[in-house]
Amino acid sequence: MAYAEIFKHALKVFKTADDERQVVLYLMRDGETIGERLIDKPGVYGYTAESISDSVILLLRLDALREIIHQNLSFCQAFNGLIFTRLQKAENRMLNYRFNRTEKRVCFFLKEMAEHDSRKLVTGDREIKFLMTQAFIGDMVSVSRQHVMLVLRDLAKRRILKYNRRRLVIFRPDLL
Repeated sequence: MAYAEIFKHALKVFKTADDERQVVLYLMRDGETIGERLIDKPGVYGYTAESISDSVILLLRLDALREIIHQNLSFCQAFNGLIFTRLQKAENRMLNYRFNRTEKRVCFFLKEMAEHDSRKLVTGDREIKFLMTQAFIGDMVSVSRQHVMLVLRDLAKRRILKYNRRRLVIFRPDLL
């Protein structure tokens, strides 16, 4: 039976590669409330979603989703727009990861996190809300934890951010 999954909050969607590494495909954030998993044939779905924060998941039967779409044109337009926007973001992210060096990929990810998943401190600095481990950042940008540590150390030395005990505060997101 086919279902459409609707996610809320933060989920990491990844696939396990042939060499057993996890390749992160997408980070679904709060406000991105529709994530699709439409399956027309039974079998194993090759992707996994891991909750990063408290999440709400709604499963709809595919025929129920089709009925909603047929009865509500504005929902259909919003759904299609959301899918298109997600595909554009994913394509841009993949191009960025493919053609940029490790430092640029880590900085791009941190800047994106600062824009979408941070809170502004009294000092004006940005604190990323997630527990930011080096392994998590490495998973998100497909680099090793050791490379992430080197990049974070360099950014801290240049006083762009402060990183300790899974807490990441960005002083100058414009320099990332």
